[in-house]
Amino acid sequence: MLGATVGIGGVNRREDVRQVQERLNGFAARLEIEPLKVDGDCGPKTRAAIRGFQSDVVGLEAPDGRIDPTGRTWRDLQLPPESRPAPTPRPPAGRLATLLAPGSRTPLVTADFVAAAATLGCTVPAIRAVAKVASWRTPFDGLGRPTILYERHLFHQLTGGVFGAQHPDLSNPEAGGYGTFASQYGKLERAYALDADAALKACAWGTFQILGLNHGDAGFATVADYVRAMCQSEGEHLRALVTLIRANPGMQLALRNRDWTGFARRYHGPAYHKNNYDQRIADAYWGVGGS
Repeated sequence: MLGATVGIGGVNRREDVRQVQERLNGFAARLEIEPLKVDGDCGPKTRAAIRGFQSDVVGLEAPDGRIDPTGRTWRDLQLPPESRPAPTPRPPAGRLATLLAPGSRTPLVTADFVAAAATLGCTVPAIRAVAKVASWRTPFDGLGRPTILYERHLFHQLTGGVFGAQHPDLSNPEAGGYGTFASQYGKLERAYALDADAALKACAWGTFQILGLNHGDAGFATVADYVRAMCQSEGEHLRALVTLIRANPGMQLALRNRDWTGFARRYHGPAYHKNNYDQRIADAYWGVGGS
């Protein structure tokens, strides 16, 4: 039984905070967080976990980071983790809704890959293999928006950490805390209200999950232009990928030479080996008819 409020602006009695911490730890895997230390101290990690729970599990549009003894958050926190499905995505609102106006969402066809290969000077199986490994999610969500992944550590870097104390789930020096796919746009909306440009740059967008931060290499003058294009079609996603590769000569050369280790290092980053990206591209290459 919770005796008083816990979280941001709460009473935060130690015995109440410990109860909340214990129950939040039951959802640690769902929230993709390290288990909280059950010490009765409602510090930044506990407050961030409460907000994450409200967003990812309860499905609140505006998580306030506080748990009331008779409120919905406390009620849901007492349920078994497996009984709480991901919340249904909800449409964006305000300026962000205008930016995310959906397009045709036309899917890719063989001719798109033929054109991409010609532009890059590589074989069709090569670009298809790279695209297959890079596209680990669907291009668009159930509301027709490009799929995104919100990176809290990038938002933290881009804003100099000024929002970290009040919004640790949105601005954090450490990567992680992603939560469910359904929660990504909720995080983007909240971050957009704090710093629109940084919020858009801190997300990976569309089929190939190219960061908004890399909009220039993807061929767009502004991150807003990039996001508008990502809302249109899978063809725009592929064009962004091709342009990004062309902007990095070492990456393009590795693709042409089918140097999958060199390509993976440049595209997926120095930690590419942790997810075996080079081997996965090689396997995909043979799977799509490479020789």
